[in-house]
Amino acid sequence: MVPITIQNMAFFLGSGLTGARVYVGASEVSFAHPERDKDCECRPSRTSFFHDGVLDSEVHISFYCNGKRGEVWTFFVSYEPDDTFTVRLLSRRGMSVKMLAERRDIYNSELQGTVEDVYDDAIKTHCDGFITLS
Repeated sequence: MVPITIQNMAFFLGSGLTGARVYVGASEVSFAHPERDKDCECRPSRTSFFHDGVLDSEVHISFYCNGKRGEVWTFFVSYEPDDTFTVRLLSRRGMSVKMLAERRDIYNSELQGTVEDVYDDAIKTHCDGFITLS
């Protein structure tokens, strides 16, 4: 069963052919959520952070997306204790992980547009404006 908090996050990412996950070519969608709170709204106890190639996030949705050839691009949408979201786009090449983008203090109504904007900016910056299929 998918926890209520994760269902809500997925809703604000958009559904069907107009959703952010379709826009970025998402695959292998997964989530992190405390086991004890699956049947109710769950707000994390600490703010998520990324340090030295590792993401620490209690509640998030993640998915791979189309990116630069030879790299694995992954979106992480973390739910924060202050009822906002943090959107991160990470790139992995071999054992090296770097953050391509981070946007904090995103409200639910802005979530889909923020993921799409982050993706567009990353394609322009790191792929010369062209989407490559890895």
